[in-house]
Amino acid sequence: MENQTPWLVCRAEKQCCLLAKDEKAFYIIEVGKNLNWETEEWLLRQGISEALLKELQLSFEYIPKNALRGVALDGGRAGDHVYLYIQSEKRKLTLEMDCEKTELDGFFEGIPRFTAPKSREPGVSGWRKERQDPELFRRLRYVAPGLLAVGSGVSVGYVITGHWVLFTLTLLCAASGLGLAMAMPVYFTVFLPKGKKKQKVRDLGFPLTVMMMILFFRFRLNWLTYDPLWYILPAGAALGALVYRRLVDLHQEQGMLFSSLILGAFAALLLAGQINEVYDFSPPETYVLEVEDLRISTGKNRRCYCTVMLPDGREVDVSVSWSLYRNLENGDFVRVIHDTGLLGIEYARVTGKE
Repeated sequence: MENQTPWLVCRAEKQCCLLAKDEKAFYIIEVGKNLNWETEEWLLRQGISEALLKELQLSFEYIPKNALRGVALDGGRAGDHVYLYIQSEKRKLTLEMDCEKTELDGFFEGIPRFTAPKSREPGVSGWRKERQDPELFRRLRYVAPGLLAVGSGVSVGYVITGHWVLFTLTLLCAASGLGLAMAMPVYFTVFLPKGKKKQKVRDLGFPLTVMMMILFFRFRLNWLTYDPLWYILPAGAALGALVYRRLVDLHQEQGMLFSSLILGAFAALLLAGQINEVYDFSPPETYVLEVEDLRISTGKNRRCYCTVMLPDGREVDVSVSWSLYRNLENGDFVRVIHDTGLLGIEYARVTGKE
């Protein structure tokens, strides 16, 4: 079945273009002032044709299909090259966006395939150099410092106040950093492979790391059941796999797929407890309960717990801070918040000694 994709978004040297086709020819359409979103919508509805491109006064190169001897592809990721062999000439275009193999196969259906030449600048450094707009790169120099300042500010504010608005802003900052790295990989990254020379790219990895470290100070894992881990950890790992797939830099370092899965699962665990409580706007049940037992967990990361009996008769271990633990004895009374949060996770939290 023929692929219905009307064009591929590419770059010819420093000029953005659309590689489009109809039944008779391929077209390299220059993206300029006459090609805006309204024009693209019109082309999508009407279909590509030489007459329509001329009517819209678009600048384009006409390549008859019988003049195209073959095509060669580096791959389907943003930054990979498309080589068009036009009679005695070879044209090189660079993909601006990721494309599925089936999409490319359908787009070039019926065109002979050649072996792509080896690039003199393999890997991520080569395609960034070819595709970056120096002026745009200069204008983006404040993005990373701005994200660090704003993200750190709102995350510190959230840790202090616990307010849902500040938590939402923190999530938006983190999502913005990841989104920029995935949507504009030519200009942004969250990871630079070890052993590589300093590349001309804006690194957003440090602001994201700082925000995650700050959020750790308000880590919430005071759940009464750990059944949600069966869907929270896989969801986080799936997010890590998505980030790995979209970020070319991660592919340059061995073992980064596994690391991305682990980091995604950890991030989901870090955020799930907070989302469960922060976005639960119903007032929780508050009880004054007697401390029946005190204990400290064994292992490297020791935590302090006190045992209380909920009004429904269940004995539960609730984590407490070290400073509160030192001031508690069996028989003391503590104030406990008990509720089921937004994610349906039942939790209990000691807020202080009575």
